[in-house]
Amino acid sequence: MPALVPEKGYLDYWIKANKRAVGLGKRLLGRRFMLLSFEELCRSTKREIERLISFLDLDRRSVDIDRLCNIVKKPKSIGRYRDQDLGIFSQEAVRAVKEIERTLNRVGCNTKK
Repeated sequence: MPALVPEKGYLDYWIKANKRAVGLGKRLLGRRFMLLSFEELCRSTKREIERLISFLDLDRRSVDIDRLCNIVKKPKSIGRYRDQDLGIFSQEAVRAVKEIERTLNRVGCNTKK
């Protein structure tokens, strides 16, 4: 019997959840739907908060951007997958992650860092 690798299940769930969220958001909300990458929010906090404020069509003068930036805390787990052996995942799963990454990049979330 092959060893169980819980990470495969976690990734499968992540892929399905993200595909569903993007699909539903686009279908049900259209232009009122915005993708926001948590990694990018942690990496480029001010830029992402400004992008969100713009999306929400808020008056920037009425928003304390610095206060909002201080709320965001980068967890130690961000990017840890880069140090892992991704060979345990199927090529199909890797392709699905890359497609989600391309979707994020198309809407202004830079996932290439």
